[in-house]
Formats: sequence, C-alpha cells, structure tokens
Amino acid sequence: MKKIIVVATLFLVFGAVLHAEEKSPQSAVAAEVAAPEKDECILNAKDCGEQALSLQSKIDRLKQEIAKGKKVYSSKELRKLRNKLEDANDILDELLFHPTNK
Repeated sequence: MKKIIVVATLFLVFGAVLHAEEKSPQSAVAAEVAAPEKDECILNAKDCGEQALSLQSKIDRLKQEIAKGKKVYSSKELRKLRNKLEDANDILDELLFHPTNK
C-alpha cells in the first residue's frame, strides 16, 4: 500500500513540474518564436497604439508579413497585404518621381 502511495505521489509531483514548465515565460517565448502571429496593425489597422509608420517602414513591414505566408495568413489576408504593398509602392513612386520633383 505504501508503494502505491509513493508512486502516486511521484506522478502528481512530476505532473505538477511539467505543468509549471508549460506556463514558464521561457516556454511562452519559445512558442511565440515558433509560431509567428498576425500583425493586426498592418493588416487591419487594429491595436496600433500610437505608432506612426513612415512609408518606407510600412513597406518593409508589409513585405515581412507577406513573407510569413499561409502559415499565418489566409489567402484573402495575403491578397489584402499585397494590395496594401502595391498601394504603398505606388504612393512612394508618386512622391519620388512626380514631375514637380524634377
């Protein structure tokens, strides 16, 4: 009987240790690195806080998000990101190569 109690106690302790490791900040960081998330600010202009992006930094972030591909974004969302990238590039071209800038 004592052996059963000792074995059951060991299982409980071992389970508690595994559960604590799952909740540790280090494993949360590792999970965040392993599974990239959507950038709701660049995709839907949500949760942006007070950040203001320059046109070039917006283009760079759009390229980074598009590079994540279908692992993170749906086909519809990728199309939306590509359209935003195309629009941003058009604006940049207009600013750089407009006849009044020559």
